[in-house]
Amino acid sequence: QARMINYWVGLQSVGEYQKAYDLLSQVNIDKNAGTPSEFKLVYYHNLGSLCENLDKLEQAKIWYEKAVQIHEGIAYPKVKEHYAPTICSARAELAFLAGEYHDCIKLLQEPSPTAYGRVYRKLTIARALIALGEVAEAKNKLNEVINEGNKLYCVTEARELLNTLE
Repeated sequence: QARMINYWVGLQSVGEYQKAYDLLSQVNIDKNAGTPSEFKLVYYHNLGSLCENLDKLEQAKIWYEKAVQIHEGIAYPKVKEHYAPTICSARAELAFLAGEYHDCIKLLQEPSPTAYGRVYRKLTIARALIALGEVAEAKNKLNEVINEGNKLYCVTEARELLNTLE
């Protein structure tokens, strides 16, 4: 399961959203009662993210909310803390989808433990800034994504967004 989760994230990282979604949605993560909660949490978060990327916004909300619920039910503090950045991201995306852009930005001020997470947070902040009409700040964030995103697909997305703003 861990390898499959990494594979789906890899597909998402290179912009293969439909392929990742097709593979991910074929899995019934709840079928096996022994599936650890943290795998389910990551699964639902990734499914939410893919749905959002594919403009399946109502589905995205459902999956992000399910990830948050699973996180709230985790009994072990260290495990819960380890997945806190993922849930912070899910809550920020839920705020974005609800049009609560200031809340989205505020949630994403929490530091991400990975470079991958930091870059994707900046892209989401840029999208929220665009929605708020704060174009100059959004451009700065998009340029940060471009400079820091290396070969992640979010660099392409940032360039495309930047082109629409100029």
